[in-house]
Amino acid sequence: MKADWMKAEVTSWIVILLCFLAWAVDIAIIYGGNVQ
Repeated sequence: MKADWMKAEVTSWIVILLCFLAWAVDIAIIYGGNVQ
């Protein structure tokens, strides 16, 4: 039971990280486009 909870927690953290990465890339593309 505890192992399942750990797995769910890790999965949610991975999802958060992916969302943050997508946001960071989006910002980088927007600023990169504005610079050029």
